[in-house]
Amino acid sequence: MNSPLSHRENALQNAKNDYIFVETYGLGDRVSTEALIFSMLGNAAVGNVSLIANENSRGFAFPHHARMQEIIFARFPWGIRRGQRNPFRVAAAMLKFALKFRGHFRNCIGVNPRGDFYQTALLRLLGVKKIVSCDFICGESVLKKILGAAQEHHAARRERLGKNLLGENFSLNRAFLADGKNVPERDLVLLAPEASVPFREPSEAFFRDFLALADAAKLRVRLLVAHERTVPAELYPRFEKVVKRPIAELPGVIREASAAVCADSFGGHLCSACGVPVVSLFGPANPDVWKPSGTCAVVRDISGAKNIRAADAFSAVMKFLERPAENSVKYTPPPVKLIPIAIVRRSRGFPKGAPHDAPDAPSNKFRR
Repeated sequence: MNSPLSHRENALQNAKNDYIFVETYGLGDRVSTEALIFSMLGNAAVGNVSLIANENSRGFAFPHHARMQEIIFARFPWGIRRGQRNPFRVAAAMLKFALKFRGHFRNCIGVNPRGDFYQTALLRLLGVKKIVSCDFICGESVLKKILGAAQEHHAARRERLGKNLLGENFSLNRAFLADGKNVPERDLVLLAPEASVPFREPSEAFFRDFLALADAAKLRVRLLVAHERTVPAELYPRFEKVVKRPIAELPGVIREASAAVCADSFGGHLCSACGVPVVSLFGPANPDVWKPSGTCAVVRDISGAKNIRAADAFSAVMKFLERPAENSVKYTPPPVKLIPIAIVRRSRGFPKGAPHDAPDAPSNKFRR
């Protein structure tokens, strides 16, 4: 006869659900979804967890992956804008993957953190027993809902999804790669300027000015790169170190820094997941949706990140480092541009003797 304790254990075992996540878009989305998976793995109601990820994120290898059932990599076209416009290519990729893994996840709950149409359709073709997709709460258009382009912050969205799955007590560990025993170096700043598109990256003048400011403040700057097209090669000797390593080795390098300056891309999300304060450089993208989820200061120029001044980013870094005021950089506003205005001439429709700005005057014609 079973004891009451064994009955309780059996009840917990029977209550566990297996999950299959689909995250096949950018690397920044992948970091947020990894935080959600990490936070769910310690819950008693969670059984086996699997993940379908894009081929370009194969380099992700974090400690909590050892507690997961499996990670399947595949190449899907909807992460590319041209691929989204080709329905035949999208359908062919889904059917090919579904035929290979049909029935493999039939006892799992399918989870789509992005909430887009493509990944939900893929889960449906795989035959999962239930699909949980993040709903939209900010009035997104139909096209944004199809592509999963939410107007809610990416981390807040995944925390809301976790609460829907496991209850209101669920909490998202946004700094899931942080090490509590790690002591960062106070004079070390990390620079991760690369992005998937050039207009998100700072200009060459930004790097020269930033290095000059760092030298004056006696700070060391470490450069994190994946390719060599963003930073001029002649500036490499001025960096404390140039790091070009696999993604799995980057958290240990990032945690050594006291602050990071990152483009609006994967590097900022990874630094934030490691618990490092981030100065995020934004262009036209909405920082309320895409800024890193941890401690973050946003420096933005809506015309493009190439117009961001190094002095503005450096001032934010000094605030994170809590340096004395005399070592900080004083912000100088850009000069005001004088724009010639149009000369307004009175048309024949004005009453005789009426001034040009008369409130009851008919609409006049504008001529330059």
